[in-house]
Amino acid sequence: MTNHFADDVPQGIREKLLTIAEWVKDNRISNHPNAGMGKEAYGCVNLNEISGKSYDGFIAFQSGGYTVTEPYANGWHSGSYFTEDEEKATDEQYQNMLEGFVRDNMGLHYKEAQEWAKTLDCNALDEQTQDDIAPYESDWFEPVLLRFQLWVEDSGNVYMEESINYIDAPYYRTGSDEVLHHQTFTQIDILTRTPEELIAMLET
Repeated sequence: MTNHFADDVPQGIREKLLTIAEWVKDNRISNHPNAGMGKEAYGCVNLNEISGKSYDGFIAFQSGGYTVTEPYANGWHSGSYFTEDEEKATDEQYQNMLEGFVRDNMGLHYKEAQEWAKTLDCNALDEQTQDDIAPYESDWFEPVLLRFQLWVEDSGNVYMEESINYIDAPYYRTGSDEVLHHQTFTQIDILTRTPEELIAMLET
């Protein structure tokens, strides 16, 4: 799993980046310290290559690396969030979901639905209405994707990043990620430190 790096990346760096990615996959991505109590991982970890070689119209922006991902339960379902911004976005999404439910089921126009939804207390709804809202919740509140990436920059240094994506399901494009931690390491750091030490440095 190291042939995807640019030709000038030393073999030792290739192998160490794979070791780090595998350590994150096995020890961190499904039990992240920022997840908080009650925010459960789905147990669907993926480790993929980031190509450092250009081909068939694809232009590599770096010299190769890896990405590790794991979906977590949406904060609306778990009551736990990685960040305040995730919680805020979920609250806004919940309001939009209620407005959609009101428009579809109560025949109200957009502005009327918007105002009515603001006063809706889901905890006070009868059981039938709660059952009617449940499919909307499933459609609106997709899992949150936790993403770990590391790659070799053109300078030879190694960039490492952890991020979450809670607004771009089901595509989870990186441009919509909220970055949790990021750090650039020298090759000496990468080669002489353990994965645990490097992740601790990433968090500082």
